[in-house]
Order: sequence, then structure tokens, then C-alpha cells
Amino acid sequence: MVIQHNLSAMYANTHFKKTSRVKEKNMEKLSSGYKVNRAADDAASLSISEKMRWQIRGLDKAVKNAEDGKSLIQVADGALNEMHSVLQRTNELATQAANDTNTEADRDAIQREIDSLVKEVNRISKDTTFNTMPILSTPALVNIDTDDYSRATLDDLVTIAGTTYSRSKAMDFSAITGSNLEQLAGKTFQVHCSQGCSQKFVFSFTDSEASGATLGGSASRPNINVVVNINDVSDGVEVAQKIYDLAATCDSTIASASPGDTKSRPAGSTYIGHDNAMIVENGVLTFFALDSSNHGYIEAEELDASDVNLNLQVGALEKQSVEIQLRTINSTTLGINGLDVSDFDKAGDAMTRIQNAINGVSEYRSYLGAIQNRLEHTIDNLKNTSENTQSAESLIRDTDMAEEIAEYSKNNILTQAGQAMIAQANQTAQGVLNLLG
Repeated sequence: MVIQHNLSAMYANTHFKKTSRVKEKNMEKLSSGYKVNRAADDAASLSISEKMRWQIRGLDKAVKNAEDGKSLIQVADGALNEMHSVLQRTNELATQAANDTNTEADRDAIQREIDSLVKEVNRISKDTTFNTMPILSTPALVNIDTDDYSRATLDDLVTIAGTTYSRSKAMDFSAITGSNLEQLAGKTFQVHCSQGCSQKFVFSFTDSEASGATLGGSASRPNINVVVNINDVSDGVEVAQKIYDLAATCDSTIASASPGDTKSRPAGSTYIGHDNAMIVENGVLTFFALDSSNHGYIEAEELDASDVNLNLQVGALEKQSVEIQLRTINSTTLGINGLDVSDFDKAGDAMTRIQNAINGVSEYRSYLGAIQNRLEHTIDNLKNTSENTQSAESLIRDTDMAEEIAEYSKNNILTQAGQAMIAQANQTAQGVLNLLG
């Protein structure tokens, strides 16, 4: 017998500590509900579990994204439904106007209502938004403060060098950047000298011809053709300045060729044709008529809003998306600007144009409906994938409570037994005293 080293107590204590550590882990797993609480518990399982967790959370957020996209489509469809009603009424009026039993006064009354309904189409287009974002009037390449790009009358107030003109219209090119500059290629806009004037001052954009300006027309009715190569500019500010600079090269020629052009014009402006001038500042071109008797107007239909692709992130990985093509739906894109029902033939033409517009709205609503149905299937699939991934992650990470409780009970008993054995081993050395007796 020895008393310096109580080996029995040491053996019992070693096993007691091991059992206590395991018991502590049992308690941690039972209290947290996870069998992997730190990398040391199971490094491989932790890595797999965390990867599944970001996938699950990404899928859950993708469901919300798809639901937002569905809501956007529902808002757009509701507005288009009302637009359909407006167009149906417009068609009804055009059909009524085509009947020659109507007097001139009757057709005038019909014309007034048709004009009002066309304005309502434009209002619906402009005011329909989702989360403050217009969804039936996508961003235009060039902004003109008008509902009708096909005929933007020079009727705004503008003060230039202390003089206020009531015959102006501004074209804001500042939305053009390096990313959308190429969309200008092949497009044109025109400025007319007055409502009753046949002159057209054409400004066109190209990516092949050289930039330049040429003088045309007659001495009494000069006009200008300006060509801007988009490769010579980088953004909207430079585009506007380039247009102005090119037009200015013909300024003295136009002024000298225009008999009776004694009207004063402010410094910093240039003639673009008889009785018209323009100024430029920070990407904004302002055209104004110098003639007090008539107003000019701008035709810029080709610069109106273009389609915009809206991407809905519907997956946990990059570029897992559904694309929605937002279109501008207004009187210009539907082709119902300037409807005239003053006689049988014109009313018949108006009927055809309105019917084509109705078909156009129907086609876009059909497209949106198909995307909405697709999103519903996308949402169901995302939810199913998320649920199954969650189930897989649970098998890796979650504690099997029944199994862990059984393990805890075993280790609790072993701990108590270990304590008892340490006590017994400590009593063994007492036998030495009997030898001394």
C-alpha cells in the first residue's frame, strides 16, 4: 500500500472530468437546441450549415422580391384597365362622329371630349407609380415638360437677359450619360418656327456621319440641319452644347439671309431659323420664338421614353432574376395624338388609330399577366426550396432532443458515480492506519 500516489483516486478523477465535460456539452446542446454551437463541435457540419443558412435567408428575401414585382404588375394592370375604359369611350365617340348625321357643332363637342380623354390617357401614364417609381412612363432620354412629345408648343415662360418670353420650351439632356448615350444614334427632333410655318429645323444624331450643320431653304425661309456624331460627346451636357455650337456656325448666315429680322435677341443666344433662337446652359437647350404673333413648337417623339428592363432578384445567387420590360404607354406611343373627327374620313381614321391603341394596351396587359403568372410559380418554387433546405440544415445543426436527453441522463449518472468512486478511493489510504495499530 502507498500513500504518496493515490492511483485509484487519480483514475476515478480522470474519468469524472471526461464525463463532466461531455455532460456540459449535453447541457449546452439541450439549452441551445443546436448540436453544433461552435466550429470545434463539428467543423465540417458548421461550414455546410452556414452555407445553407445564407441560401435560406436569400431565398426568403427573394420571395419578398418576387411578391413586390407581382404587386408592381398589379398596379400597372389596374391603371391599364382604366386606360382601356378611356380608349373604349374614345372609340365610341369617334364612331359617333363618323356618322354624317352630325352637325359641325356636334362634331366640335365630340372633339372636345376626345381631346380631354387623350389627356387623361397621358395623365394615367404619368401618374401611375409604384414605390414612387413611374411604371407606365419610363425615363425619357430627353426631358420636355409636356404630355405630348409629338407637338411641344413653345408656350412656357422664360426670362433671358432680363427679358421675359412667353414663347419657349426647354429640352433637358442631362439624363444622358455614357451608359445610354448610344440610344441617341438614329434619332431626330425638329423645331418649327411657328404654328403655321412650314420650316423644320432638323437635329439628328448618328454614330457614322461627321458632326456638322448645313443651311437650307430659301433666303426668306432659311432652315438648318444639324448632325451630331455621338462619338464626339460623352454626356448630355456635351450633347446640348454641341447642338448649340453647330447651330451657331450658321447664325450669321441666317441672320443676314432673313430680311426684316430686326428683332432684338439676348446675348448668348443664336438663331436657328427665321424668328427663332436658342440658348444653352448645363445640358438644357431652350428654344424660343422671337415673333410675337406665333408660337413655334418642337417635335421630339423619337426622344420620348424608351423601354426599361427591370430585374427582379428571385434567387439566392447572383443574376438569378426575372426581367420585366416596362414600357411607356401614352398617347404618343399608342399613336392617338392629334385625333381629328371633323368629317367622315378623319373620324374613320381616328377609329382605326384608337382600335390599334386598344390592341396595343391589350398586348402589353397580356405580357404583364404572363409575367405575373410566372412570378406566382417562382414564389411557390422559392418557398419549396427554402423549406427543403431548412429541413436539410436542421438535420445538420439542430439537436435531437430525445437522443441528447438520454445521453445527458447517462452522463449525469456516470458523474454521480464518479464522485462516489473518488470518495471511495480517498478512503482506501486510511487502511494504512490499521497497520500502525
